[in-house]
Amino acid sequence: MRFNLVVPAVLLPLFTACKDDNITYTSGSGTGTSSSSTLAHIDVTPSSVTAFTNQSFKAVGRYSDGTEADITNDVSWSSSNSAVADLDSNGLATFSNAGTVNITASLSGVTSSASSLTVVASVVCGHTFGSAYSSSVNNSDNTIASGACLKIAQDSSNNWFTSAPSLAAVDALDITFLSESEIGDGVSGPSGGRFMLFNWFDSREWCEKLASISFAGRTDWAVATNTQLSGLFTALGNMYTGYGWPVGNYSYWSATASGSNYDSISLLDGSSAPNGPVATSYSSCISTST
Repeated sequence: MRFNLVVPAVLLPLFTACKDDNITYTSGSGTGTSSSSTLAHIDVTPSSVTAFTNQSFKAVGRYSDGTEADITNDVSWSSSNSAVADLDSNGLATFSNAGTVNITASLSGVTSSASSLTVVASVVCGHTFGSAYSSSVNNSDNTIASGACLKIAQDSSNNWFTSAPSLAAVDALDITFLSESEIGDGVSGPSGGRFMLFNWFDSREWCEKLASISFAGRTDWAVATNTQLSGLFTALGNMYTGYGWPVGNYSYWSATASGSNYDSISLLDGSSAPNGPVATSYSSCISTST
């Protein structure tokens, strides 16, 4: 014989839970706190990172019942050296100096393992922490571009242009390209510096990479047009003798198509010529924002 057991609905407690270090529930008898699920561990990601611009960290809480939750905005963030990097309540680290610090997150007596943050020196040539990027525009040092930094020049319309990157700068930005490179001769490029050469498609991708990482605080980096690069030369002249850019035996790609080719502009003498898109040239990216 089969019996059906009917339980009055008024006797069934209704449970709702919010993830904190405990579970809060509501039942017919009132509201209370259950200790059945407590915060056991905090994981912070990334666990190790090298950065040159603002870096976000995330905290995930692991609970005793096997569940987890994003607690990034609930924890207290801490840097081992706020003179190098400090964090806001959302886990965003801002930098003041180069160096390495440990980042931890704490909540309800639980502290995460330390994440290592290495802040590299500014990758904008001539820029120092605490100063505006505009202070490094049109830097005239004719050797510094061979190091782990990228030069910025400004034309008469206040557009910013990047120099061809050195291999050291590409490495510092943690961007990988399978492009060729050439060595500066000290006459038309910084002596001994190894500078990247791009085909047209890689040049476009390079500028997109700079935009994606907010290089120099800007997100609109793109391949410059023939007119824009010519305007830069008209305003500033030979970009090596005046500003230490590599200009050597190669021109700079432009976004201006010429049939199936693209115009390239010499920043040594201002001349222009079409170039096949799989040929190699220097790459300059333009930002028109202010």
